[in-house]
Parts: sequence; structure tokens; C-alpha cells
Amino acid sequence: MNRRFINSFVVSIFLLVIAFPVFAAIATDPVQIGASARLLALGKSFVSVADDSSAIFVNPAGLSQLSAWSANSMLGRHLNEYNQVVMGYEYPTSLGTFGLGYTSYSISVSVPTVYQQLPIPVLSGEANYRYGNYVYLIGYSRKLDFLYPNLYGGATLKLYQGELAGTGINTVTGNGMDIDLGLLYKLNSAWQLGLALQSILPASMGGKIHWSDNSEASYPATVKAGASYKARKDLTLSLDSDFFPTQSGQPLLLHLGAEWLTTPLVTLRGGIDQGTRGSSTTNNLSLGVGLTFAEFSFDYAYHTYFDESSFNSHYISLSYNPLKKAEEKPKEYFNLNITSSREIVYQERIELLGVKLDGEVAKITMNGEALEVNNNIFRVTSTLKFGSNLFDFIAYDKNKKALKAIKLNVVRLKAFKDVAADYWAKESVEYLATIGIISGFPDNTFKPEKAVNRAEMCALLVKSSGTPANLLTPEAQKFTDVSNKHWAASFIKTAAQLKLVTGYPDKSFKPGKDINRAEGVSIIARFDNLLPARVIEAPFADLPGRHWAAESVTAAKEGGLLEYLKDKPFEPNKPLSRGETAYVLSRTKFAKAKINAMLK
Repeated sequence: MNRRFINSFVVSIFLLVIAFPVFAAIATDPVQIGASARLLALGKSFVSVADDSSAIFVNPAGLSQLSAWSANSMLGRHLNEYNQVVMGYEYPTSLGTFGLGYTSYSISVSVPTVYQQLPIPVLSGEANYRYGNYVYLIGYSRKLDFLYPNLYGGATLKLYQGELAGTGINTVTGNGMDIDLGLLYKLNSAWQLGLALQSILPASMGGKIHWSDNSEASYPATVKAGASYKARKDLTLSLDSDFFPTQSGQPLLLHLGAEWLTTPLVTLRGGIDQGTRGSSTTNNLSLGVGLTFAEFSFDYAYHTYFDESSFNSHYISLSYNPLKKAEEKPKEYFNLNITSSREIVYQERIELLGVKLDGEVAKITMNGEALEVNNNIFRVTSTLKFGSNLFDFIAYDKNKKALKAIKLNVVRLKAFKDVAADYWAKESVEYLATIGIISGFPDNTFKPEKAVNRAEMCALLVKSSGTPANLLTPEAQKFTDVSNKHWAASFIKTAAQLKLVTGYPDKSFKPGKDINRAEGVSIIARFDNLLPARVIEAPFADLPGRHWAAESVTAAKEGGLLEYLKDKPFEPNKPLSRGETAYVLSRTKFAKAKINAMLK
């Protein structure tokens, strides 16, 4: 009897002095205690996970992660004394995801009354007290792709009701409100970041509870930030931190959790949930298990508090997540023997084979022309030009309604017999040859290792720029060793007029002189409008910062033109080969734009 008396007395004092917000400027928020057994088993490290219907209680942004409606409930005995009931529901729509939540936190105690103290207490009866705190939540979340990809936002309105009643006291009731805001960002398939601002409505704007005895208390604002990491497909680690901006004496609290999906039916969980007891921080251990059966999930959590075994608590949750109906696959109607939207070929002619798969198809066209279909098979034989060849196939029903369309880009590339399949710059050579920037020799060779001379470089640059070679001003520079009959005369004069190249002091140009790497890269960097870069460190080990071409070579390297020389020496005096020139030119802005237009 004495032990029962003492325990009841302690709980009553705890209720009246600590838990009951009428006597304190800070109100108790039941939402902070925990809204599901899963959340509690993870040590409350949930702000960046937030992937079930309990997200409305922690980070409302997480509601948008759910693709079908779901519901959850929880029963628990917090601190082994307080009855806790939680219910949550969410429903996704085209306008966003809406959620509803409810949590109650209550206790009833009976305190023996004493009419005689000495020589021994004599009990005459019991005084009964009841305290309840109830919260109703309305949440909304949506994806914020218009602000930033993979960003989610949400808000929760919390409506509070409170009650204290008992023997010998006037019943006191209270009503209040507050707001939570949340963000969730999916950094990649493994990492998620979460931020929740809980109870951020100032008291002056209604963020408080008002009691019938005219006393008021505000809810403490909490900033929760966290990250979760999917270490494996079946293992997720999470870490949260809690900061209390309106409570200067409150320390930063951490929450750590791990969730391991051991089988499709069983999930194990564990965590550390930091809390405060007086002025000290306590590390509360949490453990849990989840069982999934079709559409139902059963979760259990065990949570310690304040290193006091009498406060250790047990929680159970039941969740319902309807299985998504298998989405009906769209009809194929027809297909082609080429499945990709772009095909790279070298031959002059191509045969495309197609199959009609559905009787609803009445007609199939290619580039607007009806195709002949025999036994559900159709064939198209076409002559290809160099570059992009577009084929637009459309299937129609008997009412001329378009059922399916396939767009195909067949790109025919120019090939050279001396450019091997494994040649390091093969792609660049073929792309530039196909779009008309470079050309080979009459015997269908390219001679990729042959050095480029000054006349050839001018021809390449003028072709790359798209500038007509015959649009020369009367003041166009004339060189003593370039006659009008020279094959590259117009290219040389145009390149000089564009200030891409210059001659020598004796007014010669030396069109047949080979260009070395330093000269060639500098010219192409100038052509690509890459401004000379400030040389903080030598761009290559064998090209010191004081070298005349160091600034241009640095700009070309930073612009991505010299990737083929990564971790290699530059060798500035080495002749620039035709293959190297094709590679560097293919990475200039003008050439990339033409290549991308061909391949799209």
C-alpha cells in the first residue's frame, strides 16, 4: 500500500508541475513524442526519411513520396504512464498530397486521501485526476520541381485541445494552434536531406494554447535537419539534429537510426534518441521490428527513457498501404526492327522492317506516305544521305486517329579506310567529315597521323565557322607566297581577315609549313573565342607559365578541348596531326552545335 501511495503521489506531482502547461510558459506538444512505432524505433531520426503516412507529424514534405493512399495507427504507454493514441491518413491527388492526423496524450491518476497523519496515515478514500492533450493535424505536400528538381515541400496545421479535471479542482480546458513547414530533397538514389520547422507560428500570431482560466502557453519552436543514406538496397541509415531557437538553455539533440530489410516480410530497426533530463542530455536506446503481410504492416518499438527502467515504454503500430494495381501497359500497335531512336550506320541504303501488332491499326505512314502492309509486315528501303535521315512512322485507326508514333534518326557517317575502328579519334574524324568541316583524300584515306600545315588549318577553321570563303573585303591581306590559284587562297585570306591567323613580317604566309601543337591549339582556342586564361600554374609539366602559348593552351585545357592529353605531356613543338586537329575542333562550340543537331 505504501509503495502504491508513493508511486501515485509522484505521478500526480509530475502531472501537475511538469506535464500540465497551464503552469508553464512552454506548452507540451504531443506531436514531438513520436507518431509511430517505426519512427520511435529509429530513434526519431525521420525528418529525411518521411516516407509513410506518419510524415505529417514530422516532416509534411514527405507526404509527396507516397504514390497511393495509406493509413497508420499507434498505441503506446509513454514513460509507462501516459496513454498515447495516434492515427494518420494521406491521399495523393493531381494537386498534391493531403493528409490528416490525430494524436492524444492522456493520463488518469488516483491519489489516496489521508484524514489522519499520526501515529500512522489512515486512508479515507481517493482523489481522481485526469489530464488530456489532443492534436488534430491537416497537412499538404507537393513536389517543387518548378523551384528545383527533386525538391518537395509541405505544411501542417496543428489544432490543440487540452483538459485538466479532478477532485476538488475546477475543470480547465484549452484550445490552440501552430504550424509546421517542411522540405525534402532527393540528392540522388542514395542520399536524402530533410528540414522541418516545427511550431514556428509566433504566439502573437496565434501559435499558443489559451486556457479557460485565461492563462496561455506557447509551443517551443524546433528546427529539425537530417540526412538519410541508403547504404544498400536493404539498409538505410539516418541522422537528425534538433535545434531549439526559442529556448536558449536547450542543447542540440541528435537522433540516429538504422533500418534493415532482412526479408520482404521482416524489418529490423534500432536507434539512439537523445533527450534532456534537467540540464543533462540522455542517450535513449530504441529497438524495433516490422512485419509486412500484403497490404498490412505491423511495427513494434521498445524505447528507454532517462536511464530509468520504470520509464521504458512499448509501442505498437498498424499500417495499411493498398497494393498498387498493376498499370495497364499501353498497346504497342506496331514496332520496328530498330528499337533506339537514333541509329548510326555507314552504308548507303537501309531496310527498315516493321510489324503491325494490333487489329485496331488501319494505316501506317512513313513521313506522310502510306505504307503497304502484307500479313502484318511492312518494309521500307531508303537511300541515305550523309548526316541525319529522319523517319517518322505513325499508326492510325479507321477514324484517322493517331495511335502511336515512332521517330527514328538514321545517321550515316563518312568513313575512311585508314581510320581503324579502334583509332582514338575515330568518332571526331567521322563526325567532322560528315558535317563537312574536314575532308579526306581522293583515295578515301584521311591520313590521321599526317601533320596539318598552315593552309589546311585555315581551310578547317573557315569551314568550321560557316563563313563563306569568298566574302573578302578589298582590304583583305595579301601574302607574297599565296597566289590566287593556290587551292586554299580564299580560306587563307578569310582566316586572316577574321584574325584567326597572321602572316610573317616579310608578308609571306608559308602555307605549306607544318603547325606544331602550341601554334595549332592557340589558333583553335582563338577561333572558339576562348579568352587567354590567367596562368596560375603551368597547364602541362612541359609547358611553363612563361611560354608564349601558355595562356591560350590553359584556356583550351579549361574549355575541355584537350582531354586526350590528360596525364600526358603537351610537347609544344610536336607537329599537330590531322587526327588531333579533328579531335580538338570537334569540341569547339560551333562544331559541337552542328554535331548535336545531326545526332538529335
